[in-house]
Amino acid sequence: SAAIDYRSGLIQNLPAPAWKNANIVEVYASRLIAAGTALFQFDETSRYFSGILRDYSSLQEEAVRNADIRTRLFVKMLDGHKSVEELVFDELGFDKSDRSMVNGLVGPHPFDYPVELTDQDRELIADLWQLSESDLIKRAVERHGARRQLTKKAYHANRRLELVAHILEKSASSVADAVVQARMLEPGTSEGIAARVLSFAIGCALGRWDARKAVIDDREGVLEDQFQQLSTRAPAELKESMTGNFPHRISLDGILTDDPDFKGGQSYRKDIVRCVREVLDLLWKDKAHEIEQEACDILGVSDLREYFCRPSGFFQDHLKRYSKSRRKAPIYWPLSTKSGTYTLWIYYHRLTAQTLYACANDYVNPKLNNISKDIARLQEEIAKQGSSKDRQRLEQLMDFEQELKDYRDELLQVAGLPYKPDLNDGVMITAAPLWKLFRHNHWRKDLEGCWKKLKEGEYDWAHLAYAIWPDRVKEKCKKDLSIAIAHDLEDLYAGEDTKPKRRKGIVESIE
Repeated sequence: SAAIDYRSGLIQNLPAPAWKNANIVEVYASRLIAAGTALFQFDETSRYFSGILRDYSSLQEEAVRNADIRTRLFVKMLDGHKSVEELVFDELGFDKSDRSMVNGLVGPHPFDYPVELTDQDRELIADLWQLSESDLIKRAVERHGARRQLTKKAYHANRRLELVAHILEKSASSVADAVVQARMLEPGTSEGIAARVLSFAIGCALGRWDARKAVIDDREGVLEDQFQQLSTRAPAELKESMTGNFPHRISLDGILTDDPDFKGGQSYRKDIVRCVREVLDLLWKDKAHEIEQEACDILGVSDLREYFCRPSGFFQDHLKRYSKSRRKAPIYWPLSTKSGTYTLWIYYHRLTAQTLYACANDYVNPKLNNISKDIARLQEEIAKQGSSKDRQRLEQLMDFEQELKDYRDELLQVAGLPYKPDLNDGVMITAAPLWKLFRHNHWRKDLEGCWKKLKEGEYDWAHLAYAIWPDRVKEKCKKDLSIAIAHDLEDLYAGEDTKPKRRKGIVESIE
């Protein structure tokens, strides 16, 4: 198979010889697992996530060091794969001609090529390292033909590193050394580091991550025993018992505002930019401003406000980070007014049936009160001696007031469906009723389509469907045992089937 992820049944059905060197294979397997888990310790979507590094002078320096760590781990994994492959060949009694035949069928291992590099090789590596993976695949196919090793995801550790090795026909270990020595970065590395730091800061502000997990050591692995039970909580997660006494502000209701107008205590205290800066100050102290400015420069925005406000900014980065294949599961939701002038950021894991009411009553209504006072004061000034600039400002405030009212009405309309979120439904179904409040076009369209299917009864297995349309779902439970089981309503089932059917169209989350 060309797949990177294997199902247990596929592995169990493979024939295997009686190993003479089983203990040696176990050693290599343990090393491979350790290297693989180490790759995930700085990935916040993983249960291995241990926090971020903060012992560096700049984000660019961290990008280089992160690339160095990853590249060395890839080499360890390739070395382990190569060693196991040689053991398998020995166990099966393959001679030189047999091994050559295998290489002819599937392609040589990235470590099978010559180790020596010329100056020209190093220059070519630098040029190739900047290409996209699709361009690298094209180059590799032009040289070796369209073998599955190149066109499918059949790589061992890292596709970019291995493609460059195949293109140049030089050992991946030598290519990796050249990359590390020249401090090469593949496209998007610096942007990824900057986005990752800000994402961690938001997670800290919302009580998801423990800011004290910003570590200064480069750990080689996160599991001492590869067969120990994997925790349901990532090491960097903040324990609920710690939220009351912490060195920076934490939004216990899972709501942050994106409001540049700092009038009104609640909005000011929980403004997303202010909260992120508090985390950066805690982590980097006197360097915090430099780190923030460098992050903005790398991400191509003037300031943090622009990054969080633009649909193509933080949310797009976040959506990409929390998507896998066709499954999309962003957990920080920007619910915005039509123009995006005012936004409330909602943390999915703290979402309850009262969250939308809290948004309307504790955030939008106080904002509306402030706007109404500003309008009344400005009207008095204009009545006395107002300028054209004052009249223009008044018109803008009145438009904004109406926009906020429409925003509040939409929040309350969804809340009254009734909106009873259940995280077991997955992110997309849970967010679907709120589709009008998202400004990211692709995500908004996805949610709109999901909401349509939800209303039409395609996802009646979902808890949210039962909360909104209980009578319809109960009727379906009488005929569909699977749905009856999903809602713990088996007593309503009146059919003859005794086994639940596999449902199609279930929307899954990737948390």
